[in-house]
Amino acid sequence: MMVMLLFSVTENEITQGMLVHAPALASSTCLCIIRDIVDINSQLSQPRISRFIDLQTTTTSGSAGAGDVGTVVPDNEASALLTELRQRKVTQRLDPSNITSFQLDWKTASLSTDQTNASSSQEGCDKVGDSETSCDDVGDHKSYITAL
Repeated sequence: MMVMLLFSVTENEITQGMLVHAPALASSTCLCIIRDIVDINSQLSQPRISRFIDLQTTTTSGSAGAGDVGTVVPDNEASALLTELRQRKVTQRLDPSNITSFQLDWKTASLSTDQTNASSSQEGCDKVGDSETSCDDVGDHKSYITAL
């Protein structure tokens, strides 16, 4: 019987580097930064969302011969594996002082570098060029990057 194990490239790198090859050194050589985008499941229609979450496309038959219709949904299996990695595997190997966590909303996490360079004046906010981005969003992103 063949058993298929699924994991992401990032999960494999973390597992190999921290949990397999140097577990005794993990607490003295590893730092884990966890970014949790709290409203990410409500942002699935965003064009760049796949850079931040594993997705699947489900297909259902369209109406009146329209063909298959694809719906983008979070990959629940990948999400469960990531949760297991974050909440159990990493915390068992690392001292809590080696783990830093951030909770962000989608706008803060997804602002581009150009937007973080905008000044905090109203003129700078106008240059951001995204009607959904406010000066506060740019400030939140700067605070996140500074803390990181």
